[in-house]
Amino acid sequence: MFNKQEEKENFKDAETIIGPSVMVKGNFNSTGNIVIEGVLKGGVKTAGNVYIGDKANITADIEAKSARIGGEVRGNMRIEGSLQIVSSAKIFGDIECESLSMETGATINGKITMGKNLPTEKKTEEKYTEEKE
Repeated sequence: MFNKQEEKENFKDAETIIGPSVMVKGNFNSTGNIVIEGVLKGGVKTAGNVYIGDKANITADIEAKSARIGGEVRGNMRIEGSLQIVSSAKIFGDIECESLSMETGATINGKITMGKNLPTEKKTEEKYTEEKE
């Protein structure tokens, strides 16, 4: 999924970086990449990628294009594309993603749903029809 070079490419242009000594409470809505190395309580929603460092501690639902998880996450995840879970990860929550890569040693306590056509609240056609009426 992400090799070391791809990780650097995907996250070098991060709009938001939460460093290892930082604790943040709040919701993040972004279109860019987000790197979290510290503590976050709230929510994360981005059209970009999310990188969660090996020592990060997250209590939040996460929505992103793709993600790499290394720390502890307590919350549900909805990842449009690929999700990489490394050996140091501990996830407590449900996961929806297109594809999943998981290293030995990682922990997941939750339901995993995979595939290209994940269910949404309402299909785009339905939303468009309702708005038009």
